[in-house]
Amino acid sequence: MALGFFGRKLVKYWNGSSWSESQYFGKIKMWDGSQWRTVEMQVAQDIAVSFSPDGGTSAGAPVYLADYAYYPSSAMVTVSCSAPATWTWSFTGSFPYSSVASGGSGTSIMFMLDSASGSYYQSNITLSGNAGGITRYWTINLEADGYA
Repeated sequence: MALGFFGRKLVKYWNGSSWSESQYFGKIKMWDGSQWRTVEMQVAQDIAVSFSPDGGTSAGAPVYLADYAYYPSSAMVTVSCSAPATWTWSFTGSFPYSSVASGGSGTSIMFMLDSASGSYYQSNITLSGNAGGITRYWTINLEADGYA
């Protein structure tokens, strides 16, 4: 797993004879569960977390997203993050397809609601995403109209 830094932080590492702290380091020893291995690491840059589209900064003020589809299309909304995020969501109305289960993680999440001939479906989704200590909030409305 890659190291991710959300602000300047020192990393403790074993230099072969003692523990050291640095943000930039070369050959270090890491325990792989059975033996010490020498590895080379370098922090290239701090990771800035951003969501697209950006969400609200509190649950009480989410950003509203919506899509409306006529048969035979599907209503769909995608939210992405520059780093793996934990996505938490709930819904009312019709059950939407989601690319990530609530509580799961990934760099994006997509919600979709299929339309069917002679049917109307609507789903209201409450979504939050958390990455690197940053949480954003959205309210999503999907409508799939098979009567139009």
